[in-house]
Amino acid sequence: MLIRRSIIAAATAMIALVGPANGQIRPLAPEGWTDLEAWAHGAGLIVNAQRMCGIEYNQAKIQEHFSISASLAGVSVKRFEQAALEAANRQAPYVTQETCRTARSIARRNGWLR
Repeated sequence: MLIRRSIIAAATAMIALVGPANGQIRPLAPEGWTDLEAWAHGAGLIVNAQRMCGIEYNQAKIQEHFSISASLAGVSVKRFEQAALEAANRQAPYVTQETCRTARSIARRNGWLR
């Protein structure tokens, strides 16, 4: 239950915060996570929503989102996509109907649906 909640919370927390001291955009994440881990964790929700929940995304918009996230994490898009797939694989056993509803809501709100 705690893991499922943290997956939903972390994925929902793809909303970035602007650090007041240095102006950098930072993902919300548990202490000790790298930027790549945090951004990829949220992207893992997108991957699982597509493959496990049947959500049909506008691929151009998802690629744009992944490109921006990769830039924020300081890695290439290819490396980011790899990290997102790894995160999705770790999260897969915890995907529920609630996860699917949350993912669809996030996609609708962000205009990512096909």
